[in-house]
Amino acid sequence: MKSRVKMIVSAVAALVLAFVLAPAAQASGAIAPAAYGSAPSVETIEPGEALGFDTNGEVGTAAYSDCPSGSICFWSGSNGTGDRCTWGASNYPRAREMCSWMNNGTVTRSVYNRTSHRMHYYRAFNYQNRIGSSLGGAQANLAGTYTIGSLCRHNSSGCPN
Repeated sequence: MKSRVKMIVSAVAALVLAFVLAPAAQASGAIAPAAYGSAPSVETIEPGEALGFDTNGEVGTAAYSDCPSGSICFWSGSNGTGDRCTWGASNYPRAREMCSWMNNGTVTRSVYNRTSHRMHYYRAFNYQNRIGSSLGGAQANLAGTYTIGSLCRHNSSGCPN
């Protein structure tokens, strides 16, 4: 039994050494022995990015740059981070229902309007209780504690300006 415990302790110690020494060996240009394996990879997250789920359920990086051209995007985090929902340059009288995290009550924190139109957003459905608008090309953090109920393109039919 003692020899079995010694084997387990030795194996654990070898693994710990592999993870401690492998990065140092790689940094010095040395090659770590194959018996120790390799150190785990680490992803770097740049400022303005966050790991998470986008609206189609894929794991990835969310950032202002991920908003498709011709769309208006809203995020659950500041500076284009967190979960994202995307709409085209049109009118959406019930926009919140199209975005799962907004529909569940998560507050909207940032916006990027990559359309060529001014887009208005409203707290309620059917363009009621306007809370803001964004010019085409504008990025901004939102100060409110609300979700977007509806969206419309400035000067389009049915959009109260």
